[in-house]
Amino acid sequence: MHYLQGFILGVSLAAPIGPVTILMLDKILKKDIKSAYAMSLSAISGDFSWMILSYFGISVLITRFDVMPFLRIIGILILFGLGFYNIYEYFFKKVIKRSKPKDCFIWVYLLTVTHPFTILLWAGIFSLEPNILYGLSMFIGVAAWFLTLPLLLNVLPKPQSLASKKVISLVSGIIIVLFAVYYVFIH
Repeated sequence: MHYLQGFILGVSLAAPIGPVTILMLDKILKKDIKSAYAMSLSAISGDFSWMILSYFGISVLITRFDVMPFLRIIGILILFGLGFYNIYEYFFKKVIKRSKPKDCFIWVYLLTVTHPFTILLWAGIFSLEPNILYGLSMFIGVAAWFLTLPLLLNVLPKPQSLASKKVISLVSGIIIVLFAVYYVFIH
């Protein structure tokens, strides 16, 4: 039962709509399921990285040497970059090509490992429950969510025209920039 609670907690912590979900939705609506899955695997990899590092105590070093502001700035810059790139697609791209899954993996991995929520989540879990099996059950919940999300989003109707794909780029770009602004001023 204890591990089932960890699984449910993992799903519920991964489920809120955030920058990664918006980026995956953007790719799926542009019929780029491979890049969406690359983002999904990337988010899972980022969470796994922090889970392992937190279990072995790296979170103590991060908080002790005050690295969080630096990681936060990198995460905010990545959000601004991804958001403005999507806005750029709306105004200047004649053809919206599919992204390279490798590039999507790298950007989302960097976004995930520099996101303060990810770091604090795993550091907090192992400070409260220093049990690797409980952490793994949470991680499996997170992974289940991110592996299921592209399938769920893929059933949405896909726009066919370039104009509608450009609007999707604009809207997702604005939302991602708003996440960056939120992290700058409020979070």
